Amino acid sequence: MDWKIIKVLSLALTIAIFISSPAPVYANKHDYSEIGSGYQQAYAYDVYRWWQGSIPNDNSLIIPGGSNSDAITSACSYFSAAYMLVKMDLLRPEWGETPITVINKAREIGAYATSWGLLDWTRLPDMYPEISVKDVYYNTSGMSLSEVKSLIWDRMNRGEFVIACIAGSDTNGHYIFIDGFDEEGDLVIGDSARPGYRWTDVYGAPGHSNSIVHIETFTCENKLPFLCSSIYTPTDQKRRFFVTED
Repeated sequence: MDWKIIKVLSLALTIAIFISSPAPVYANKHDYSEIGSGYQQAYAYDVYRWWQGSIPNDNSLIIPGGSNSDAITSACSYFSAAYMLVKMDLLRPEWGETPITVINKAREIGAYATSWGLLDWTRLPDMYPEISVKDVYYNTSGMSLSEVKSLIWDRMNRGEFVIACIAGSDTNGHYIFIDGFDEEGDLVIGDSARPGYRWTDVYGAPGHSNSIVHIETFTCENKLPFLCSSIYTPTDQKRRFFVTED
């Protein structure tokens, strides 16, 4: 199939994919009071509830690196990668795979870029050979949100999956995964630190001032972002597309 035709089809399908996916109750994403001490086990494989430091493990999980940094303070890069891998269909929560799977794979090969354990994005292909790195630390700090969203749309339309680093009133530096766009043009995100699933739920909400300062982009064999289901789509309703150039 012609690759240009596939890209056009991806644009036509993207809104339908997000609108048709049932919406979970995001307001209670990080509220576990109703289920007591067993919440880690109960929600370990629920992407909606992944939250660094609690789901799918507690603060005692030490990430790779030499500083003994724990998951609650320093695991956002691994969680962002895990969200992306779910979208790529390379990480399967229903099979018991979680961000801990990514952390352990990184530990096995020493795939960390700083002493405190930031995931080395360039080593993702060593962990998942289906992935190729396109851009690392692509600077967007001087761009408006509208400009960054346009850039992200373009990159996704070119077949690239996007992880973003944000900074501002809520964080000095935090990684999130860009799942796509909703019907109103808002960014749908995978965020392991704060409730919500859209940019405007927290980072772009009134009284908050945050921006995307750089992005990391990747491609995956036979996968296009706009043809992959949202990470929030229930497992039994996921659309699994396998694109070839033949």
